[in-house]
Amino acid sequence: SRVAVANSLRLLRLPDAAKEAVVVGQIREGHARALLGLADDALIEKALAIVIDNEMTVRQTEELVRRMQQAASEPAVDDSTGDEEDSPETRELESRLRDALGTKVNLFRSRRGGRIVIHFYSEEELGSIYDMLVGPSDL
Repeated sequence: SRVAVANSLRLLRLPDAAKEAVVVGQIREGHARALLGLADDALIEKALAIVIDNEMTVRQTEELVRRMQQAASEPAVDDSTGDEEDSPETRELESRLRDALGTKVNLFRSRRGGRIVIHFYSEEELGSIYDMLVGPSDL
């Protein structure tokens, strides 16, 4: 049918790792279609790893994608008086934190200090971030 062909063609837009996961049976086409809702390949690959590691259903994958989309589109909350959050230095720090922790990180600065927001998308990912920050735990 035309719909089946259109859906199959959409899957070609996935990163190679996701296409390979469909081919070898790690995920089904329904998972892959859900992953297409994410904006960039890095987010798709991150979600793919979570889906495979947690053996998620298609419905769980759709929910994960929804949560990741919300996190990616959340507007920055500006409670500062001397907002420096758009400075190149702040963006560089965010980038380094993101690379080190392997997840989305937002850094907000103000005259009084600031805050770091670390995003996670599963309990396993939270545990991994916790271990990186404070060391392994039996929690």
